[in-house]
Amino acid sequence: MLADERRKLDWIRAQLPSASQQVFFDVAACGPLPRCSVATLARCLEAELTRGREALCCDRQFLDAIERWRQRLARWLGARPRELLFTTGSDDAIATVLGGRCWREDEEIITSTHERADLLGTLSMLHAHTGVTIRRVPISGDSVRDRALLAAAISPRTRLVALSHVSHLDGTLCDVAGLASVCRAERVPMFVDGSQAVGALPVRVDRLSVDLYAAPGHRWLCAPEGSGLLYVREGQCARWTERLPALARGPAPFRPLTRAWIAAFDLLEQIGWSWIFERTAALTEQARAMLESLPGVRVVSPARSAPGVVSLHLDRPAEDVQADLAAEGIVARALQGAPLLRISLGFYNDDSDLQQLYAALLRYARPPRRLPCAA
Repeated sequence: MLADERRKLDWIRAQLPSASQQVFFDVAACGPLPRCSVATLARCLEAELTRGREALCCDRQFLDAIERWRQRLARWLGARPRELLFTTGSDDAIATVLGGRCWREDEEIITSTHERADLLGTLSMLHAHTGVTIRRVPISGDSVRDRALLAAAISPRTRLVALSHVSHLDGTLCDVAGLASVCRAERVPMFVDGSQAVGALPVRVDRLSVDLYAAPGHRWLCAPEGSGLLYVREGQCARWTERLPALARGPAPFRPLTRAWIAAFDLLEQIGWSWIFERTAALTEQARAMLESLPGVRVVSPARSAPGVVSLHLDRPAEDVQADLAAEGIVARALQGAPLLRISLGFYNDDSDLQQLYAALLRYARPPRRLPCAA
Protein backbone atom coordinates (compact mmCIF):
# COMPACT_ATOMS: atom_id res chain seq x y z
CA MET A 1 0.00 0.00 0.00
CA LEU A 2 1.35 3.44 -0.93
CA ALA A 3 2.24 5.82 1.89
CA ASP A 4 -0.45 8.35 0.91
CA GLU A 5 -3.05 5.58 0.77
CA ARG A 6 -1.97 4.30 4.19
CA ARG A 7 -2.22 7.78 5.70
CA LYS A 8 -5.69 8.23 4.23
CA LEU A 9 -6.82 4.88 5.60
CA ASP A 10 -5.37 5.63 9.04
CA TRP A 11 -7.29 8.93 9.07
CA ILE A 12 -10.51 7.18 8.01
CA ARG A 13 -10.15 4.53 10.71
CA ALA A 14 -9.60 7.29 13.28
CA GLN A 15 -12.98 8.77 12.25
CA LEU A 16 -14.65 5.36 12.74
CA PRO A 17 -13.32 4.15 16.11
CA SER A 18 -15.41 0.98 16.29
CA ALA A 19 -13.86 -0.19 13.02
CA SER A 20 -10.32 0.24 14.33
CA GLN A 21 -10.72 -0.95 17.93
CA GLN A 22 -12.00 -4.32 16.71
CA VAL A 23 -11.92 -6.27 13.46
CA PHE A 24 -15.31 -5.27 12.09
CA PHE A 25 -16.95 -7.35 9.35
CA ASP A 26 -20.65 -6.69 9.96
CA VAL A 27 -21.54 -3.52 8.07
CA ALA A 28 -24.31 -5.47 6.30
CA ALA A 29 -26.11 -5.45 9.66
CA CYS A 30 -25.07 -2.04 10.99
CA GLY A 31 -22.21 0.19 9.88
CA PRO A 32 -19.73 1.95 12.18
CA LEU A 33 -20.75 5.40 13.40
CA PRO A 34 -18.39 8.27 12.56
CA ARG A 35 -17.15 10.61 15.27
CA CYS A 36 -18.66 13.58 13.44
CA SER A 37 -22.10 11.97 13.41
CA VAL A 38 -22.06 11.24 17.14
CA ALA A 39 -20.74 14.74 17.90
CA THR A 40 -23.49 16.31 15.81
CA LEU A 41 -26.15 14.19 17.49
CA ALA A 42 -24.86 15.12 20.95
CA ARG A 43 -24.66 18.83 20.09
CA CYS A 44 -28.20 18.92 18.70
CA LEU A 45 -29.62 17.03 21.67
CA GLU A 46 -27.79 19.34 24.08
CA ALA A 47 -29.27 22.34 22.29
CA GLU A 48 -32.76 20.89 22.58
CA LEU A 49 -32.13 20.10 26.24
CA THR A 50 -30.88 23.55 27.21
CA ARG A 51 -32.68 25.84 24.76
CA GLY A 52 -35.83 23.85 24.23
CA ARG A 53 -37.59 22.85 21.03
CA GLU A 54 -40.01 24.59 18.76
CA ALA A 55 -42.72 23.05 16.62
CA LEU A 56 -41.28 21.50 13.49
CA CYS A 57 -43.55 23.59 11.28
CA CYS A 58 -42.00 26.74 12.79
CA ASP A 59 -38.38 25.59 12.57
CA ARG A 60 -37.64 27.29 9.26
CA GLN A 61 -33.90 26.73 9.54
CA PHE A 62 -34.34 22.97 9.81
CA LEU A 63 -37.06 22.80 7.15
CA ASP A 64 -34.74 24.57 4.73
CA ALA A 65 -31.88 22.25 5.72
CA ILE A 66 -33.92 19.10 5.16
CA GLU A 67 -35.02 20.27 1.72
CA ARG A 68 -31.39 20.90 0.78
CA TRP A 69 -30.63 17.42 2.11
CA ARG A 70 -33.43 15.94 0.00
CA GLN A 71 -32.06 17.70 -3.09
CA ARG A 72 -28.56 16.48 -2.35
CA LEU A 73 -29.65 12.84 -1.96
CA ALA A 74 -31.78 13.13 -5.09
CA ARG A 75 -28.78 14.27 -7.17
CA TRP A 76 -26.69 11.43 -5.75
CA LEU A 77 -29.33 8.79 -6.55
CA GLY A 78 -30.47 10.19 -9.88
CA ALA A 79 -33.94 11.12 -8.66
CA ARG A 80 -36.08 14.25 -8.45
CA PRO A 81 -36.31 15.75 -4.95
CA ARG A 82 -40.09 15.34 -4.91
CA GLU A 83 -39.62 11.59 -5.52
CA LEU A 84 -37.71 11.05 -2.25
CA LEU A 85 -39.41 10.43 1.08
CA PHE A 86 -37.58 10.10 4.38
CA THR A 87 -38.24 6.95 6.40
CA THR A 88 -36.92 5.37 9.58
CA GLY A 89 -35.27 2.56 7.60
CA SER A 90 -35.94 -0.06 4.95
CA ASP A 91 -38.44 -1.92 7.17
CA ASP A 92 -40.45 1.31 7.44
CA ALA A 93 -40.29 1.74 3.67
CA ILE A 94 -41.42 -1.86 3.13
CA ALA A 95 -44.37 -1.37 5.47
CA THR A 96 -45.23 1.92 3.76
CA VAL A 97 -45.25 0.41 0.28
CA LEU A 98 -47.02 -2.84 1.12
CA GLY A 99 -49.50 -1.08 3.39
CA GLY A 100 -50.11 1.69 0.88
CA ARG A 101 -52.91 0.03 -1.05
CA CYS A 102 -55.85 -2.30 -0.48
CA TRP A 103 -54.97 -5.88 -1.44
CA ARG A 104 -57.45 -8.55 -2.52
CA GLU A 105 -57.52 -12.35 -2.58
CA ASP A 106 -57.47 -12.42 -6.38
CA GLU A 107 -54.18 -10.46 -6.52
CA GLU A 108 -50.59 -11.57 -6.09
CA ILE A 109 -47.15 -10.23 -5.21
CA ILE A 110 -43.98 -11.79 -6.60
CA THR A 111 -40.79 -11.87 -4.56
CA SER A 112 -37.60 -13.95 -4.52
CA THR A 113 -36.60 -16.99 -2.48
CA HIS A 114 -33.81 -15.23 -0.55
CA GLU A 115 -35.35 -12.09 0.91
CA ARG A 116 -34.75 -10.51 4.30
CA ALA A 117 -37.09 -11.25 7.18
CA ASP A 118 -38.39 -7.66 7.08
CA LEU A 119 -39.88 -8.18 3.62
CA LEU A 120 -40.91 -11.81 4.01
CA GLY A 121 -42.52 -11.16 7.40
CA THR A 122 -44.52 -8.23 6.08
CA LEU A 123 -45.60 -10.23 3.03
CA SER A 124 -46.66 -13.14 5.25
CA MET A 125 -48.72 -10.84 7.45
CA LEU A 126 -50.26 -9.24 4.37
CA HIS A 127 -51.27 -12.66 3.05
CA ALA A 128 -52.79 -13.62 6.42
CA HIS A 129 -54.86 -10.44 6.64
CA THR A 130 -55.91 -9.92 3.02
CA GLY A 131 -55.52 -13.27 1.26
CA VAL A 132 -53.21 -11.81 -1.40
CA THR A 133 -51.05 -14.56 -2.91
CA ILE A 134 -47.28 -14.41 -2.41
CA ARG A 135 -45.21 -16.12 -5.11
CA ARG A 136 -41.47 -16.70 -4.75
CA VAL A 137 -39.11 -16.89 -7.72
CA PRO A 138 -35.54 -18.27 -7.37
CA ILE A 139 -33.54 -15.22 -8.46
CA SER A 140 -29.92 -16.32 -8.96
CA GLY A 141 -28.12 -13.29 -10.36
CA ASP A 142 -28.05 -14.83 -13.86
CA SER A 143 -29.64 -11.99 -15.80
CA VAL A 144 -30.99 -14.00 -18.74
CA ARG A 145 -32.36 -16.78 -16.55
CA ASP A 146 -33.86 -14.39 -14.00
CA ARG A 147 -35.64 -12.31 -16.61
CA ALA A 148 -37.14 -15.42 -18.16
CA LEU A 149 -38.28 -16.72 -14.77
CA LEU A 150 -39.86 -13.41 -13.83
CA ALA A 151 -41.60 -13.03 -17.19
CA ALA A 152 -43.05 -16.52 -16.81
CA ALA A 153 -44.16 -15.84 -13.22
CA ILE A 154 -46.02 -12.58 -13.90
CA SER A 155 -49.73 -13.09 -14.54
CA PRO A 156 -52.79 -10.84 -14.93
CA ARG A 157 -53.16 -11.12 -11.13
CA THR A 158 -49.69 -9.70 -10.39
CA ARG A 159 -49.81 -6.27 -8.78
CA LEU A 160 -46.22 -5.89 -7.53
CA VAL A 161 -42.75 -7.40 -7.84
CA ALA A 162 -40.73 -6.89 -4.64
CA LEU A 163 -37.14 -8.07 -4.23
CA SER A 164 -33.66 -7.13 -3.05
CA HIS A 165 -30.98 -5.43 -5.13
CA VAL A 166 -28.34 -7.49 -3.28
CA SER A 167 -29.01 -10.66 -1.28
CA HIS A 168 -28.27 -10.31 2.43
CA LEU A 169 -27.38 -14.01 2.50
CA ASP A 170 -24.53 -14.25 0.01
CA GLY A 171 -24.27 -10.96 -1.87
CA THR A 172 -26.02 -12.18 -5.03
CA LEU A 173 -26.37 -9.12 -7.26
CA CYS A 174 -29.72 -8.85 -8.97
CA ASP A 175 -29.94 -7.36 -12.48
CA VAL A 176 -32.45 -4.77 -11.32
CA ALA A 177 -32.50 -2.86 -14.61
CA GLY A 178 -33.14 -6.05 -16.59
CA LEU A 179 -35.93 -7.22 -14.29
CA ALA A 180 -37.42 -3.72 -14.27
CA SER A 181 -37.67 -3.88 -18.06
CA VAL A 182 -39.70 -7.10 -17.72
CA CYS A 183 -42.00 -5.41 -15.22
CA ARG A 184 -42.47 -2.37 -17.44
CA ALA A 185 -43.40 -4.58 -20.38
CA GLU A 186 -46.06 -6.24 -18.21
CA ARG A 187 -47.15 -2.93 -16.61
CA VAL A 188 -46.36 -4.23 -13.13
CA PRO A 189 -44.63 -1.88 -10.64
CA MET A 190 -41.34 -3.02 -9.12
CA PHE A 191 -40.19 -2.35 -5.56
CA VAL A 192 -36.52 -2.89 -4.70
CA ASP A 193 -34.99 -3.21 -1.24
CA GLY A 194 -31.56 -1.59 -1.51
CA SER A 195 -30.45 -2.40 2.04
CA GLN A 196 -27.23 -4.12 0.89
CA ALA A 197 -26.60 -1.91 -2.14
CA VAL A 198 -26.78 1.81 -1.36
CA GLY A 199 -23.38 2.90 -0.09
CA ALA A 200 -21.68 -0.35 -1.11
CA LEU A 201 -21.97 0.17 -4.86
CA PRO A 202 -23.11 2.99 -7.16
CA VAL A 203 -26.91 3.20 -7.35
CA ARG A 204 -28.81 5.45 -9.77
CA VAL A 205 -32.55 4.91 -9.76
CA ASP A 206 -32.91 6.73 -13.08
CA ARG A 207 -30.72 4.09 -14.74
CA LEU A 208 -32.38 1.20 -12.93
CA SER A 209 -35.84 2.42 -14.03
CA VAL A 210 -37.57 1.01 -10.96
CA ASP A 211 -40.81 2.35 -9.52
CA LEU A 212 -39.97 2.16 -5.82
CA TYR A 213 -36.60 1.82 -4.11
CA ALA A 214 -35.84 1.72 -0.37
CA ALA A 215 -32.54 2.29 1.41
CA PRO A 216 -31.56 2.50 5.09
CA GLY A 217 -28.93 4.91 6.34
CA HIS A 218 -27.49 2.79 9.15
CA ARG A 219 -25.70 0.16 7.09
CA TRP A 220 -23.33 1.13 4.29
CA LEU A 221 -23.97 4.87 4.77
CA CYS A 222 -22.74 4.72 8.41
CA ALA A 223 -25.65 6.85 9.64
CA PRO A 224 -27.53 6.40 12.93
CA GLU A 225 -30.29 3.81 13.13
CA GLY A 226 -33.68 5.27 12.32
CA SER A 227 -32.54 6.91 9.08
CA GLY A 228 -33.60 5.92 5.59
CA LEU A 229 -35.34 6.90 2.40
CA LEU A 230 -37.90 5.69 -0.08
CA TYR A 231 -37.83 6.59 -3.76
CA VAL A 232 -41.25 6.70 -5.42
CA ARG A 233 -41.08 7.32 -9.14
CA GLU A 234 -43.17 10.27 -10.27
CA GLY A 235 -46.60 9.04 -11.27
CA GLN A 236 -46.52 6.13 -8.80
CA CYS A 237 -47.25 8.01 -5.59
CA ALA A 238 -51.03 8.17 -6.07
CA ARG A 239 -51.04 4.43 -6.73
CA TRP A 240 -49.72 3.75 -3.23
CA THR A 241 -51.77 6.14 -1.11
CA GLU A 242 -55.13 4.39 -0.97
CA ARG A 243 -54.65 3.67 2.73
CA LEU A 244 -51.70 5.89 3.67
CA PRO A 245 -52.25 9.48 2.57
CA ALA A 246 -49.30 10.52 4.76
CA LEU A 247 -47.00 8.82 2.23
CA ALA A 248 -47.06 12.06 0.29
CA ARG A 249 -45.34 13.78 3.22
CA GLY A 250 -43.30 11.07 4.91
CA PRO A 251 -42.82 10.82 8.68
CA ALA A 252 -41.91 13.84 10.79
CA PRO A 253 -38.09 13.75 11.02
CA PHE A 254 -36.19 13.57 14.29
CA ARG A 255 -34.06 16.66 13.90
CA PRO A 256 -30.87 15.60 15.76
CA LEU A 257 -30.83 12.26 13.93
CA THR A 258 -31.29 13.91 10.54
CA ARG A 259 -28.38 16.27 11.14
CA ALA A 260 -26.25 13.33 12.34
CA TRP A 261 -27.05 11.49 9.10
CA ILE A 262 -26.03 14.53 7.07
CA ALA A 263 -22.74 14.68 9.01
CA ALA A 264 -22.03 11.01 8.21
CA PHE A 265 -22.79 11.63 4.53
CA ASP A 266 -20.48 14.66 4.58
CA LEU A 267 -17.66 12.42 5.78
CA LEU A 268 -18.25 9.80 3.08
CA GLU A 269 -18.38 12.50 0.45
CA GLN A 270 -15.12 13.93 1.78
CA ILE A 271 -13.50 10.49 1.52
CA GLY A 272 -14.80 10.19 -2.04
CA TRP A 273 -17.50 7.90 -3.40
CA SER A 274 -15.37 6.53 -6.24
CA TRP A 275 -12.61 5.65 -3.78
CA ILE A 276 -15.13 4.03 -1.40
CA PHE A 277 -16.72 1.89 -4.12
CA GLU A 278 -13.40 0.85 -5.67
CA ARG A 279 -11.83 -0.01 -2.33
CA THR A 280 -14.87 -2.00 -1.15
CA ALA A 281 -14.83 -4.03 -4.37
CA ALA A 282 -11.06 -4.64 -4.19
CA LEU A 283 -11.21 -5.73 -0.54
CA THR A 284 -14.05 -8.10 -1.33
CA GLU A 285 -12.04 -9.80 -4.06
CA GLN A 286 -9.00 -9.97 -1.80
CA ALA A 287 -11.04 -11.53 1.01
CA ARG A 288 -12.67 -13.99 -1.35
CA ALA A 289 -9.35 -15.21 -2.75
CA MET A 290 -7.89 -15.54 0.75
CA LEU A 291 -10.85 -17.47 2.16
CA GLU A 292 -11.13 -19.77 -0.85
CA SER A 293 -7.62 -21.00 -0.06
CA LEU A 294 -8.78 -22.48 3.26
CA PRO A 295 -9.67 -26.19 3.00
CA GLY A 296 -12.91 -26.92 4.79
CA VAL A 297 -14.13 -23.34 4.33
CA ARG A 298 -16.45 -23.04 1.34
CA VAL A 299 -17.20 -19.62 -0.12
CA VAL A 300 -20.85 -19.68 -1.21
CA SER A 301 -21.09 -16.13 -2.57
CA PRO A 302 -21.33 -16.15 -6.38
CA ALA A 303 -18.18 -15.25 -8.31
CA ARG A 304 -19.87 -12.07 -9.57
CA SER A 305 -21.53 -11.10 -6.31
CA ALA A 306 -21.94 -7.54 -5.08
CA PRO A 307 -19.06 -5.74 -3.37
CA GLY A 308 -18.89 -6.05 0.40
CA VAL A 309 -20.32 -9.51 1.12
CA VAL A 310 -18.51 -12.86 1.27
CA SER A 311 -20.48 -15.69 2.88
CA LEU A 312 -18.92 -18.94 4.07
CA HIS A 313 -20.07 -22.45 4.86
CA LEU A 314 -18.02 -24.20 7.52
CA ASP A 315 -18.13 -27.64 9.09
CA ARG A 316 -19.08 -26.15 12.46
CA PRO A 317 -22.30 -24.28 13.33
CA ALA A 318 -21.99 -20.67 12.22
CA GLU A 319 -23.18 -19.43 15.64
CA ASP A 320 -20.25 -21.19 17.32
CA VAL A 321 -17.79 -19.71 14.85
CA GLN A 322 -19.27 -16.25 15.38
CA ALA A 323 -18.82 -16.62 19.15
CA ASP A 324 -15.22 -17.85 18.75
CA LEU A 325 -14.38 -14.93 16.48
CA ALA A 326 -16.01 -12.45 18.85
CA ALA A 327 -13.77 -13.73 21.66
CA GLU A 328 -10.82 -12.65 19.51
CA GLY A 329 -12.31 -9.23 18.75
CA ILE A 330 -13.53 -10.16 15.27
CA VAL A 331 -17.14 -9.23 14.46
CA ALA A 332 -18.89 -11.33 11.80
CA ARG A 333 -22.48 -12.52 11.41
CA ALA A 334 -24.01 -16.00 11.65
CA LEU A 335 -27.12 -15.81 9.49
CA GLN A 336 -30.36 -17.01 11.03
CA GLY A 337 -32.10 -19.64 8.96
CA ALA A 338 -28.96 -20.43 6.95
CA PRO A 339 -25.78 -22.30 8.00
CA LEU A 340 -23.64 -19.42 6.82
CA LEU A 341 -21.13 -17.02 8.30
CA ARG A 342 -21.34 -13.65 6.55
CA ILE A 343 -18.26 -11.46 6.24
CA SER A 344 -19.26 -7.94 5.20
CA LEU A 345 -16.41 -5.55 4.49
CA GLY A 346 -16.25 -1.79 4.27
CA PHE A 347 -13.81 0.70 2.81
CA TYR A 348 -12.29 1.20 6.29
CA ASN A 349 -11.06 -2.40 6.62
CA ASP A 350 -7.37 -3.04 5.96
CA ASP A 351 -4.99 -5.91 5.27
CA SER A 352 -4.42 -6.57 8.96
CA ASP A 353 -8.17 -7.14 9.42
CA LEU A 354 -8.15 -9.76 6.67
CA GLN A 355 -5.02 -11.41 8.05
CA GLN A 356 -6.55 -11.70 11.52
CA LEU A 357 -9.70 -13.23 10.06
CA TYR A 358 -7.67 -15.71 8.03
CA ALA A 359 -5.60 -16.72 11.05
CA ALA A 360 -8.73 -17.19 13.18
CA LEU A 361 -10.44 -19.35 10.54
CA LEU A 362 -7.38 -21.55 10.07
CA ARG A 363 -8.52 -23.64 13.02
CA TYR A 364 -11.58 -24.72 11.05
CA ALA A 365 -9.59 -25.63 7.96
CA ARG A 366 -9.38 -29.35 7.19
CA PRO A 367 -6.01 -30.71 6.14
CA PRO A 368 -6.09 -31.96 2.55
CA ARG A 369 -6.86 -35.65 2.26
CA ARG A 370 -3.88 -37.84 1.46
CA LEU A 371 -4.22 -40.60 -1.06
CA PRO A 372 -3.35 -44.04 0.31
CA CYS A 373 0.15 -45.17 -0.56
CA ALA A 374 0.41 -47.91 -3.14
CA ALA A 375 1.40 -51.29 -1.70
